[in-house]
Amino acid sequence: MNTQSSDFTLRQNIYTDSHPPIIVSRHNANALKAAELDDFMSSVATTGHLGIAPVYGSKCVLSVVAFASSTRVMIIKLPGQRNEGRHRSASTKPSALDLLEDIVLRSSYPKYAFHMDNVALALMFDLNLPIVHAVDLLDLQKPDRQSLDAIFFALGGKNYHGQLYCDNVIALFREEEGNQTLEEHTVLQAWSACRAAMLDHMPPESDTPKIATLNFDKTRLTVLAKINRHARRLTSLKPLRTHNDVEAKFSHTKDGNVKLSSARFKTRIRFSSTQTMEILAPDLMGLPKTTRGRVTRVDGRAVTIAIRGPLSQAPLEVTTIGRDEPTQAEGAKVMIVLAALQQSSAILNHPFTQALWFPRVEASRTTCPSFSHEVTINFPGPRELNNSQRCAVDLILSNRDEDKITVIQGPPGTGKTTVIAATVTSIMASTDRNRTLWLVAQSNVAVKNIAEKLASTEFLGFRILVSKDFHYDW
Repeated sequence: MNTQSSDFTLRQNIYTDSHPPIIVSRHNANALKAAELDDFMSSVATTGHLGIAPVYGSKCVLSVVAFASSTRVMIIKLPGQRNEGRHRSASTKPSALDLLEDIVLRSSYPKYAFHMDNVALALMFDLNLPIVHAVDLLDLQKPDRQSLDAIFFALGGKNYHGQLYCDNVIALFREEEGNQTLEEHTVLQAWSACRAAMLDHMPPESDTPKIATLNFDKTRLTVLAKINRHARRLTSLKPLRTHNDVEAKFSHTKDGNVKLSSARFKTRIRFSSTQTMEILAPDLMGLPKTTRGRVTRVDGRAVTIAIRGPLSQAPLEVTTIGRDEPTQAEGAKVMIVLAALQQSSAILNHPFTQALWFPRVEASRTTCPSFSHEVTINFPGPRELNNSQRCAVDLILSNRDEDKITVIQGPPGTGKTTVIAATVTSIMASTDRNRTLWLVAQSNVAVKNIAEKLASTEFLGFRILVSKDFHYDW
């Protein structure tokens, strides 16, 4: 992103109502001056709202941040993070960043951003810059936070259709705040955040959940930042183009849409408000032609795609454009971190969280079940457990607090699944009826392997839980 120190003006193209041109200035964070920041904050004082938009560089590290009032935007190029995975100490923070903290980030004005959780954690994790009175625009309304509808809703409320240039809004957020983001898009994101906060559909400022990292425990904040950063890196690894295997037969609906059937679960077509479809099929002359559309319905394998113009022959290729939307688990993780930042959740005080993330802290076990019965190993498998497997099972069955969380590692074929099976059969053969077991894995294959191992020991007292998407029509 070009951040030369020159001012320019930009006309907004997000809201249908007319607004004066936005005055934009570029700055280097290491050369910020108090007079510049004070002058900008005087424009914020006219409405009392401050919008923020980020740009993230390599590995999701914050590289640029834009601050907006109703009439002005400051684009600030930030220094790179020195040590990966560690937020800066106060001694390494340039004095100019102290000015940014004192004059802007600690100001009493409410600060608004789309995905404010990402912004607040990146400011602290990368630059040791706290923020107060920070509001996440996407959390103020309760549709799906990760969808385009949530952005539309935040910008214009329920009746946004007449207030917004929707195609321009889609383009504005298409670059996912990465380093390929156009400078004018960063400007308009920050300005739109400020503008949206001023509209009637927003709840009163006093009723909005706030993020304040200033007095947040640094150890806890670092844990939240790492969870957030790692999740976003994993998201960035999701492909932007996915080839979808489909059956050869297709049909058209009365309104001209095309109906297809997914052929493989792994590459199935999914419903998404953010993705588009490309269908490559021969035209009437037999030449390849690309038709674009959007998925309007998914029912198991059956998919309906709204397209412009009919397909004359069977599709050659079907491709999904855009990253897959977050899974339920990914979405839940985002909301848990956000609630912890807003201090509306006690998740960081939960004994499991304490044991997992803060092992040096004496975790309270008052909310954990207390097991008084000793469970001995009982494994009716075809082969006896070796010494390392017996040691692993003993640790899992242990009632000691220091063994509440046990990590067992080993290369393929060393008997990790056997350890799981031995743990299950031992607990189920014990006299302690207060213990229950959940066996959870990241893949369907892993769950299947565990089930087969249990069945091989003639233990069938379990149920397999799978998603409806996986079970239905496949």
